[in-house]
Amino acid sequence: MKTIILLIYLLIASPLLGAEPERIAILLRERTQKALSEPLRTYVADVEAHFPVKLQVIARDWKTPKEVRETIKSLHREKVITGVILVGAMPMHLFFMHEHPNPNPLYYEDFDLEFVDHNKDGVDDAYKGNAELTIWVANIRATEKAREDDLPGLRRFLPRRTITTRARLSRNFAYSSSAPRSAPRIGLGPVTGSKGVGAPGFRRRRM
Repeated sequence: MKTIILLIYLLIASPLLGAEPERIAILLRERTQKALSEPLRTYVADVEAHFPVKLQVIARDWKTPKEVRETIKSLHREKVITGVILVGAMPMHLFFMHEHPNPNPLYYEDFDLEFVDHNKDGVDDAYKGNAELTIWVANIRATEKAREDDLPGLRRFLPRRTITTRARLSRNFAYSSSAPRSAPRIGLGPVTGSKGVGAPGFRRRRM
């Protein structure tokens, strides 16, 4: 009887054991990467040890959201990534919703949408096309100030998160309903995603 149960378990588990890990890119600025090199290495090693993912750290000196978007498109095309984690004060596309300009992860998640600034105030308020997410995007931020990293906060977060990742798997490594191929969303704080539903705004989901 034990032999039969073991065989059934192996038959069920074998496709999962042989599956390729999800490829996820961590994007951050060069100076942020240098300041967080040790806690970031710990974070990457711990996540890869406990979840079926392969993390790749990319550090550059991006100036605009367009540059970040082009990098993400290239990584998806060449490295077949399914998700992106933006660490620190990365350039974020702004979209007018909820009566204010807000960071817009959809700009990075759907490569084909064309965003429009109808009233020419410098903030997009609509988009053309149907939102079909190619990848998912999450953020690790320690401050709400757009241009600040808050390095002490990030240093405290990264090692601590390696502990809570194991303890709170459903919260910190949940599957995103809007992500393609049930790609995992690594839990960060705060973690936000979006799914477009048309102009002038779109629904945001908070995990």
